[in-house]
Amino acid sequence: MNRGLTGKRVRVERKCAPRRMAMTSIVAIACIVIVIVALAVAPATQKSLDPQVPSRMMGPGTPTIVIGYTLDSVGAIMPSCDVNITNLDTGEYEHVTSDFTGKYQYDLTNLPSGAVAGDMIKAEANNTIYMGFNQTALPSSAPFMWLNVTLSVLIPEFSEIVVPIAGLMLIALIFGRTRIRP
Repeated sequence: MNRGLTGKRVRVERKCAPRRMAMTSIVAIACIVIVIVALAVAPATQKSLDPQVPSRMMGPGTPTIVIGYTLDSVGAIMPSCDVNITNLDTGEYEHVTSDFTGKYQYDLTNLPSGAVAGDMIKAEANNTIYMGFNQTALPSSAPFMWLNVTLSVLIPEFSEIVVPIAGLMLIALIFGRTRIRP
């Protein structure tokens, strides 16, 4: 109860506040759902946490060196790309950089567990807005293995776009609805 201009008690009804609060709650819940969906869609990128990684020996004739070129979608050389060489069977990886001719190479014996014939080897390269990968099984015989990587324009992950936009929408709705009235 408030006192009016005449000094009498006047009952003030506030019908807008519950409606505004319900709308803000709905928007907040919608933004939370969008963020949860975006995070669920994002690929899980975890390294192997298996503590029992056996020591593995390279068999005779197993290639120990991975060599490749980083190329764009039309086959032109892409120099100075960051390349991650990963043994998908062990989860171990190392980072190298391609030279000015786009060539990179890595000796698989430098990985803690090495590599054996049949292991899946993945080369993933990126250069500012370009990204690409290639993978193949390690053959049982050859002195080295070629693994070229073709890069294409990087398209951001769904969660990298939706999460910031949902956050901005939430901020705009919360602060856009609160107005100071004279």
